[in-house]
Amino acid sequence: FMQQAIDFEVQWQINEITEGRAIRQATVLFDPDTGETRAMRSKEDAHDYRYFPDPDLLPLEIGADWIAQVKAGLPELPQAMQARFQAEYGLSAYDAAILTASRAMADYFVTAVAAAGAANAKAERDPRSLRAQPTAARPHRKYRVRRAARASTAGASSSRDA
Repeated sequence: FMQQAIDFEVQWQINEITEGRAIRQATVLFDPDTGETRAMRSKEDAHDYRYFPDPDLLPLEIGADWIAQVKAGLPELPQAMQARFQAEYGLSAYDAAILTASRAMADYFVTAVAAAGAANAKAERDPRSLRAQPTAARPHRKYRVRRAARASTAGASSSRDA
């Protein structure tokens, strides 16, 4: 019967406007037996009906400590991560935006930089360890990780293509 009420109301409003009468806002009731709507009460102003506080609900009071706890549990937002990538890794705004476009890409980049840093630190402590590794397994500097990240976003298949 909802469609029936809408159809009746549309036709009624068309007739009212066609005859030059103004449509006044009102709360209407649909009678399915007669197929007609009737005004229950008029709305003096539309803003009167925007918000009705529920008298049974108590005001919600949220403590500052709970807000701080929730904020602390939120992940880093992309804009903040972009700024951090620029400051920590010396990336351009463009590169930082590309790397933070998805959480997975950002996490991969941070992991790759950390792995490269750990490998470089090991190589600095024991340079002989590099001789025992094949060339492909040797650690890379951060700038090579950046170059590889740029290459992957530009469509290159490996850091050699960069």
